[in-house]
Amino acid sequence: MSPTAFRSRVLRPFTSLPAVMIAAGGFLACNEDDGSTSFDLADPSGTWEHVAGELPLLSESLPAGVDLRYLVLAPDRTGGLHAQMIGTGGGPWCQDLIYSRTVDSGLVLQVYDDGGHVQRKMLVGFDREADTLRLGDGRGHAAIFAARDAVPAELDCFRLSVLSRRELGNYPASGTGLAYDGALLIYTREDPETILDRIDPETGIAGTPLNLPFPFTLVQATEDATSLWTVCRCSPAVAVRRDADGSELDRIDTQTFANPINIRSLAHDETGNVLWLHGLDATGPSRLLRVDSDAEPDVLIRSVNLDLYLEAMTWNGDALWAVDSTSGRQAVLEIDPVQAQVVRTYRSPDPDLSLRAIGAVGNRLFLLARDRSSSAVFLLEIAP
Repeated sequence: MSPTAFRSRVLRPFTSLPAVMIAAGGFLACNEDDGSTSFDLADPSGTWEHVAGELPLLSESLPAGVDLRYLVLAPDRTGGLHAQMIGTGGGPWCQDLIYSRTVDSGLVLQVYDDGGHVQRKMLVGFDREADTLRLGDGRGHAAIFAARDAVPAELDCFRLSVLSRRELGNYPASGTGLAYDGALLIYTREDPETILDRIDPETGIAGTPLNLPFPFTLVQATEDATSLWTVCRCSPAVAVRRDADGSELDRIDTQTFANPINIRSLAHDETGNVLWLHGLDATGPSRLLRVDSDAEPDVLIRSVNLDLYLEAMTWNGDALWAVDSTSGRQAVLEIDPVQAQVVRTYRSPDPDLSLRAIGAVGNRLFLLARDRSSSAVFLLEIAP
């Protein structure tokens, strides 16, 4: 969503704050000279790095394991929280906000989720001296911020451009990916899950669907453009490669590895002969596995922590790309295949859309998305 779109969506009057927040006092300074009120001329706008202290009202706006790093307060009263996912390889975490001044050195901050809905509203006191901003809650908590020129690139979340948007006829199943067979994009239909819809990426026109017998009908990737890697909720540790008729050609069972996972998403690198698997390790965080699936038995090349909830992955020849819905966010991630860490995070191009899957046609990227209100399904071509 562009900054202009964000402003038009959320710049509206604030609703009333809970009484407990109105008591946030702290170092809110009331003008008592003549009974009238006036604005303190101090301007809180700027890019601020969190350097000391803790403010629960702000930190509780972020999920567990996410540490606030920067607060941006733009002159037009929009802004954002820029945080870092600690110890996961998951990169930055960004949330939009709007703010307003009160007459007694207070700030009303309204934080939004990725769907454009108010997630949290708070009243804090503020004090600015030169290049330092202090925020307090009136209960002994205060956070100190230092002025900076900009948010570092590694802690920023970027915007995606939408090159095309085409409405599709059938809903995608929960857990499907978006594969490419060299001619058409493929995803599993919601009802019935035995049908795989095939879509021309240039026109959005549907091709002849495929019909796979249960189980393992949730398509994730293709191999050799002739076979499909599929998963099934019935046996989450296993992925199966099938031909167009449904015959099994290969099978990966992560329970044969030291750290098995419940596979949520996978991608295949044809050139490098690598199968990437991501999912929850029952004994710890989610993990990303790099597997040689052509070897018999299968060889686990590498297993690393990547503690995210990836809806789907794809390989575009240079990097892994994924749709991430960790803690409800909607983001597209570029993942370094060597370090297995997020190198760039992109915001959803439209807060009204729920991102379901991502696919690659060469270096081009496509998103499968569903409108939150109308339930219409769209194929978006995106450009990072």
